[in-house]
Amino acid sequence: MCFVYVTTYLRKIDFITASKALDINTIALLALLVMIVPIGILSDHVGRKPVLLASTGGLFVLALPLFWMLHHTETTIVLLGQIVFALLNAAYWGPSTATMVELVPNRARCTVLSVGYNLGLAILGGATPMAAVYTIRHSGYDLAPAGLVMAAAAISFGVILGLRESSRTTLAGTGEPAQTELAAVGRDR
Repeated sequence: MCFVYVTTYLRKIDFITASKALDINTIALLALLVMIVPIGILSDHVGRKPVLLASTGGLFVLALPLFWMLHHTETTIVLLGQIVFALLNAAYWGPSTATMVELVPNRARCTVLSVGYNLGLAILGGATPMAAVYTIRHSGYDLAPAGLVMAAAAISFGVILGLRESSRTTLAGTGEPAQTELAAVGRDR
């Protein structure tokens, strides 16, 4: 929602021009792109679970204030809100892929990750913009999509609490360390 639907939100709810909404989204996506790898490396050092918990906890606590910022009349405040969303998403996406790989046995990894992850993403991610529009229309509250982000963050937080830390384990079914070569190179210095 923070990237796919936000341009529509900015245009339809905040009446920001399409070009400005796309500019804001592009800058936020660049921030996301720049931060995913460093945060993934951070998760190699401090663990996947703490980074994922910080991300989902931050999304839960900050969703409403960030949507308030997206609903602001000042473009710089809207941009700042979108960049904070990008950083919180980077903190989730950076370690999440490695976490999924580390938790699934080698013999089923490709199937589980390709089918399970993509099916879930297609259903939930595909329906999210529609749910956001629905919540705004039926509540009359422009910040209602924050509740969807909060609900997703709360569910994710609960699931992550139940996961075992995987950053210091071997890849399931391979006997190989789960550390990335990039992280290993960084520790050798």
